Amino acid sequence: MINFITTKTSKILVLIFFCSVAPLNKIFAQKTGYVITKANDTIFCQLKAEFLSGVLRYRATKRDTFVKINSKDITQVFFANDSAFYVFRKLPENVHRFGRSAWLQLLEKGRINLYVQQVKGGTDGRTCPLWYASKGNDSLRLIKIGSFLLTGLIISVDQTRKERENAFMDLISDFPDLLKKFKKQDYSFNNIEECIATYNTNYLHQ
Repeated sequence: MINFITTKTSKILVLIFFCSVAPLNKIFAQKTGYVITKANDTIFCQLKAEFLSGVLRYRATKRDTFVKINSKDITQVFFANDSAFYVFRKLPENVHRFGRSAWLQLLEKGRINLYVQQVKGGTDGRTCPLWYASKGNDSLRLIKIGSFLLTGLIISVDQTRKERENAFMDLISDFPDLLKKFKKQDYSFNNIEECIATYNTNYLHQ
């Protein structure tokens, strides 16, 4: 009886194992995103980010090793898990960190583009968002910093809050009605994002 139970149990375990192989293979085969090359080719791949350095790496299959994404060859990166696009942009002169450029998440795309960069600060792993904007592919402007204090961040900024607000106001100054309305609102990220979305949708129709 003991041998029968053991044998039967083994068969069940083997059956469970083989039934689980197909789903596991699908999991391993799934791509976590894709990259777009300068030749406009799309490569589906697995992606990972090195948080402190901001370096992105990818591999086309699980047999490959992760390769650093070179901005000379890759123009955009898309992470499927959070539906986020990343683009490599040169940071403004008033933002100082190791490396003058970084991969930034593209939040809004249009006549005005909105980006965010998450910067680690302190010893507890918290991050501080820095938001940038640009007219098309023009130079980035730092327009807002999150509420987390810059103390302990691996970045420094030579700019006052008022200067950041003025930088954003200048971007939307060619839409006078929108600028007038925005000046009456709090300078919050939600209001900025909504303002840019409105600008991109309605600028040509004003």
